[in-house]
Amino acid sequence: MQGTLEYAISTRDNRYASQEQVDTATYNLRAATNALVQISGISPATITGPSALELRVGYSATNKPGFIVIGNPTPAITLSGNPGGLITWHDAHSRLNIAAGIPIGTYYIVLTAYNGVGEPDTHTFVLTVSNQVAVCKELLITAIAAAELFTGNGFTRLTWALLQDALTHARLVVNNEYATQIQVDAALTRLNLAKANRQVVINRELLNAAISEAESRNQQIYTEDTWANLQGALEYAKFIRDDSYASQEQVDTATYNLLAAINALVQISGVSPATITGPSALELRVGYSATNKPGFIVTGNPTPAITLSGNPGGLITWHDAHSQVNIAAGIPIGTYNIVLTAYNGVGEPDTHTFVLTVSNQVVICKELLNAAIAVAELFLVSEFNRLNWVLLQDALTHARLVVNNEHATQVQVDAALTRLNSAKANRIT
Repeated sequence: MQGTLEYAISTRDNRYASQEQVDTATYNLRAATNALVQISGISPATITGPSALELRVGYSATNKPGFIVIGNPTPAITLSGNPGGLITWHDAHSRLNIAAGIPIGTYYIVLTAYNGVGEPDTHTFVLTVSNQVAVCKELLITAIAAAELFTGNGFTRLTWALLQDALTHARLVVNNEYATQIQVDAALTRLNLAKANRQVVINRELLNAAISEAESRNQQIYTEDTWANLQGALEYAKFIRDDSYASQEQVDTATYNLLAAINALVQISGVSPATITGPSALELRVGYSATNKPGFIVTGNPTPAITLSGNPGGLITWHDAHSQVNIAAGIPIGTYNIVLTAYNGVGEPDTHTFVLTVSNQVVICKELLNAAIAVAELFLVSEFNRLNWVLLQDALTHARLVVNNEHATQVQVDAALTRLNSAKANRIT
């Protein structure tokens, strides 16, 4: 990259550099920029977790677990809004340690995670210390939320009615600001007993999806150790999928482990997803001879495979070595949208649409004339003497008229091109 940049700067500052040298330096620098590869596996810091805790004055030292911190490298956690430094972060357990002695009040603790990648992430945790008797309703609220997700599936008419009665009672207790802890616990026990009557149907949908995702991965692009780890998790996941006696917990654990193994896959250095670009259209006259359309650019590591869809009679084929479309004779009159798909197992496939038209009309080729006009429009008056500049402008005006004339013949197009090229040749270089 640096060598290419140094050459580009040198070419930019060289007043005698030709246009070809400038174009070459530009192309090489863009290619080097696009080829930059980020170190594999790094990711920005994120932090999530519980948002609140209420303690009664005179509480004993405690902690609040359940925070989730991710990122590579491992993020550092800092706290702000910390009352007297009595709240500390425990890295190994991803929790807040809360010392005794925090005065009555409400404290907004902001946890900031940062590892030098992207922007820091923050999470606010509200700690309340009060002199009121704290009635804990969190477990009952969680049980209500879970019960509200149930449908009639898995219940008899009687057990479903019992669940609805327990759920109604639990909501009343939660909304009663004078409810005691004994009443809350009793409502929780009643609701959990009603939920236990459900005949559980093991849900393997996520597990099956994870297995399909794992089987779609390409061994060639991942390191040996992470691929071996994936295969172990995949083998266990298939065993649990086929085990008719597996519990939902076992299914969920196998799913989690398999997804973790997929996410932990490390690509071999230098791999990159497939891309394909190139010409977008070609028009042929009925009765044409076999031909081809070069100019497609295919990138990716490993080398992508190219497939075609919308292919009329299989008469269009892809030539790997020349990165071109080969077009056999005999395609009937019509317009065909040929979709070229490039894929190498890295990321998503890339597609490019190429429109082939076979008509019974005479095809007039104006590509060279358009290119010559584009070049001539870049010339400066200082590059010609007065007479030659006038001749160039006349030829350029005529060429534009021919290009825009849909009834122009190929002879007229070729004559306009010859005239314009002759006028351009008078340029003082």
